[in-house]
This record gives sequence, C-alpha cells and structure tokens, in this order.
Amino acid sequence: VAHPLVPLGVFRLGSVAAANGIALTIGAALFGMFFFLSLYLQQVNGYSPLKAGFAFLPAALATLGSAAARSGEWPVAREAYQLLATRYAGQNIGAEARLDHAEALLRTGAVPEARQRLEAFVNRETGDPRLPRALLLLAQSYETGGEKDKAMDIYARLRRDYTPAAGTERAAFSQGRLLLTQGKWEEARPLGDLL
Repeated sequence: VAHPLVPLGVFRLGSVAAANGIALTIGAALFGMFFFLSLYLQQVNGYSPLKAGFAFLPAALATLGSAAARSGEWPVAREAYQLLATRYAGQNIGAEARLDHAEALLRTGAVPEARQRLEAFVNRETGDPRLPRALLLLAQSYETGGEKDKAMDIYARLRRDYTPAAGTERAAFSQGRLLLTQGKWEEARPLGDLL
C-alpha cells in the first residue's frame, strides 16, 4: 500500500509494541476467564447457557457504573448502580463503587439518599484512603441540602485532618465560598490565600 492510514514503522517503536503486548495479554486473560468460568457454571453448577450469561451481569453493571462515573455520566452511573443494588442486593460492592454510587446520586439530585450512603461510608470506613473524597461529597450534600453549617464543619475537618489529601483544595474553596455568602470576609481571606 502506497499510503497506509497508519505508518507501519509505528509498530517498531518499543512503547507501542509493549502497549500492544499488554493489551493482548489482558484480552487473552479476560477471554479465558469468562470462557472457563462459563464452562464451570454450566458443567459443574448445572446452569443453563442463559443463566450462566446472566451470572456475569453484576460484573457488567459494576464495570458500566464505574466507567460512567469516571467519565462524569452521572445518570448512567446512577442507573447502573441502582440496578446492581436492587437486583443483586446480596452482592458485595466495593468501597469505590459505593462512593461512585453515592456521588451519582448526589449529582443527579437524590441528595437525601446520597447523604445517607455517604454518612454510612464515613462511619464504617474510618481508615479508608477514600475517606477524604467521601467527606468532600458529604459536605457537598449538606451544602446542596441547605445545611451550610454542617457543610462548613466537614470542610474544616477535611482541611484539618487530611491536609495533603486530594480534595482539600476543593474543601478550602468551598468553605471560603460559603463564608463569603455569609458575609464573613475576614475568615474567608486565609482560605483564598491557600489557593
């Protein structure tokens, strides 16, 4: 071919070859896992092919919810996690998925349900590294619900207890914004200097 869409010399680059090799390995591993797991479900557990296929639905919903949350498609993330929570209530959902679900609820207007899930996360997962994110979302849920004093307390706690953590800048900004709306200029000024 005189003018290929992709110059074939690109495939000689080490980084491209390594990325292609990694993608091939991951694809082969996933394909093999699903193939042998479906055989196991059908031959050992006696599932029909349809039931074996439906057995993978919770993993597909969790993957869809996570991908939608990462790309900011909150209605899709909410629906995927709602289906997962209602249809597969017995499934153990990881901490990251629980936070994504709560954020999807918050971003789509279900503030009381989001707050309830976030409070449960904060109370249960005391040493979790995702706690700063949960606290930031919890403060945002209080702020959205009109409980600005509770939001201010959580923003202050986040800044005080998790200084180097991601989200503390957002907490300082949000706390400063709330202070400005209350006319507390002098208290807001140091927070603006942090940014």
